[in-house]
Amino acid sequence: NTAVIDACVKEGQLAMASSYFQRMVDEGATPDMVAFTTLISGCVRKGEMAKAAQHLEMAKSFGLVPDATCYNAFLAGCAQRGDLGEAVSILEKMKEGGVRPNLVSYNTMLKACRKAG
Repeated sequence: NTAVIDACVKEGQLAMASSYFQRMVDEGATPDMVAFTTLISGCVRKGEMAKAAQHLEMAKSFGLVPDATCYNAFLAGCAQRGDLGEAVSILEKMKEGGVRPNLVSYNTMLKACRKAG
């Protein structure tokens, strides 16, 4: 369940969280957007943006539609790295997917701008 994944992520145990998530999927559980957002946040905190992107795409493969919270988690990673180009790309994907950016989205974009210089 998502609580276990969240606990692992909060303790910095991303590998354990990913392993638990995969075991859930292997056993037939259908993950929800909260589980994916939690994993994406964990990846971002560890600087593992490629894995975060994989989780974002995997959510879509389950037929889930990433919400603003999920995209904002990914945007936070872009901001941390100062990757303004990727942040703009994610913001555009949000809009294309029918997800309206919110105040957190725009504040995170400002952080990306500041970090990028």
